[in-house]
Amino acid sequence: IFLYLAITLIPIISFSQEINLVTTSISSVWQARRVSNSGAQLEWEATNSVIGTITQTGNSPVFDFGSNDGSPINITITSSDGFSGLTRLQVYNLDVTAIDATAATSLNNYQMQRNAISTLDISTLPGLTFLRATNNIIENLDITNNPLLTRLEISGNSLSTSNLDAIIARLDAVGLSNGILYISGNQGLSTGAQTAYDNLIAKNWAIDVPAPSPPVFATISITTTSTKSDWKARKIINTGNAFEWQASNAVIGTITKLGNAPEFDFSANDGSPI
Repeated sequence: IFLYLAITLIPIISFSQEINLVTTSISSVWQARRVSNSGAQLEWEATNSVIGTITQTGNSPVFDFGSNDGSPINITITSSDGFSGLTRLQVYNLDVTAIDATAATSLNNYQMQRNAISTLDISTLPGLTFLRATNNIIENLDITNNPLLTRLEISGNSLSTSNLDAIIARLDAVGLSNGILYISGNQGLSTGAQTAYDNLIAKNWAIDVPAPSPPVFATISITTTSTKSDWKARKIINTGNAFEWQASNAVIGTITKLGNAPEFDFSANDGSPI
C-alpha cells in the first residue's frame, strides 16, 4: 500500500515596511496631530539613549518625552497590513527633523508643517491630493509621481528656482483645476515658468506669488567721435551682471563687447559720432 502525502506550500506575506521619523521633542504629551487609518492598528516605538525605548499601540498614541534633553528620538511605526488603511498623517509642529512615510502608499493627506525637515520623498504616494510642508528647510521636492495633487503648500522652505519651475510645469501638465499652490518664501519663479503659471491661473488655481517678472534691462547711452584703437571706459565698479556694450556708426559698422570696461578699436573711424 502506497500512501501519497501532498503538501501545498502557502506563501507567507510579511509587511515589514516602516514609517520612520526623528524628533528632538521634550514634550510630555507628544502625539501625531491627526491620523486617519481604517486598517490594522499601528505599532509605535520611540527610542534613544536618554528615554530608552517606549512602545505604544494605536493610531495616535501619546508619548512622554519630558525626560529627553533635546537629543534625536527615533520613532518607528509599523502595521501588520502594510498601512493599507492609512490615508491621513499629520505630524506638524512636533520638532520633527526627518520623516520617511514612503511605505504608506495609500496616503492622500500628508502634513508636516512647522518642523525642521530638509528632505521629503513623496514619490511612492500616487494618491496624494494634499501636501502641507510649509516652514521647514526642504531643499528639493519631486512631484512627478503625484498626479492628483490639488493642494500643495510648500512655502517657507529652501526650494530653488529650477525646482519651483519644474513643480509648476508638472501641475500644469497634469491639467487639474481649482487647486491651491503656496510657494512663497523660497527662491522665485523664473520667466520660463510664465506659461505654466498663466495656465494654472486660467484653471482657477490660487497661487500665493505673483507672475514671474521679466528681466529688467537698463540702457546707458554714450556718443564719442574717437579714432583711438584702444578706446575704453577709464574705471567702472559693478557688482551686478556684466555689461553688454554696442558701438555703431556707418563707418565702423557695429561692434559688440561683453564686460564692465571692454576695449574698442575705433581707429577706422573718421571722427564721425559713434
